Amino acid sequence: MRVMLVACAIVLSWVGVANARSPVLFSGSWTGTMTQSGEPKGETYPMRLTFKGEGGETSYPAQGCSGVLTPIGTTGDGYAIYAERITKGRVDDGSGINCIDGIVVLKPHQAYVTVGWYALDQGQPVFASASLAQAKD
Repeated sequence: MRVMLVACAIVLSWVGVANARSPVLFSGSWTGTMTQSGEPKGETYPMRLTFKGEGGETSYPAQGCSGVLTPIGTTGDGYAIYAERITKGRVDDGSGINCIDGIVVLKPHQAYVTVGWYALDQGQPVFASASLAQAKD
């Protein structure tokens, strides 16, 4: 619990006095491969990120999970911070799929969107990252 509080404080300090409603920094759909650290070999899986208005939707097709992004804020140097709430395949929904809610930090970089994701799983920090390209569909 203490680790989660510290992590939230760090994320919120990045946001500073930013408005809780983030301006739309991204649009369309983006795809790529997430790499999750903390796994024995660094698990990888495909991710799709689709922006809708100020929020967005996440999809992890190989894991059978998807979720919604709600803006938390932005930083002065271009990071956008979102809360991700898993809506399909939640660890506690009885589906047998074990996806968890997290905090998503995004930043455009050249023709890509870089993604940083953080959560706690049974009290242990879990991190994942990706570089997503604009979807061609």
